[in-house]
Amino acid sequence: MGQVDKNWLWHRRLGHINFDNIVKISSKNAVRDIPKIKKPKIGICDSCQKGKQAHANFKTKEHHTSKPLELIHTDLCRPMRTQSTNGDKYFMLFIDEYSWMTWVYFLKLKYEAFDMFRAFTKMIKTQIGKRIKILRLDRGGEFNDDNFTNFCDEHGIRR
Repeated sequence: MGQVDKNWLWHRRLGHINFDNIVKISSKNAVRDIPKIKKPKIGICDSCQKGKQAHANFKTKEHHTSKPLELIHTDLCRPMRTQSTNGDKYFMLFIDEYSWMTWVYFLKLKYEAFDMFRAFTKMIKTQIGKRIKILRLDRGGEFNDDNFTNFCDEHGIRR
């Protein structure tokens, strides 16, 4: 393998860092078994060239909702290894798709999730004066009972 090939090989091995830095590393023997590296006269490798190209920006996500509380995302985390000082092992998130407002509730046991959801729904109606229209779940099993289904049906909440 020629010297030029070794230079490019070490350039790739070291994560495509600038050749000036590779020359410094080489001269100070900062990396075990690295040979003396010289800066090649050839410009830039293909990967580095592609990395320097301008990227098209992604379109910003447009809200699927036009008003607060039209769509609420919820999830219940699995039990944490360490309990809180109150003995809570779970937490439940509610996120409004429109405003990204987030509410966090702590629970001792998983079966408390439905009661917490009812309390959250009541708080939203009382404090904000609005109703939840759609609830997006991950189907993790915390809301797979008839009580939850009946509650959502009574309050017009789609899942």
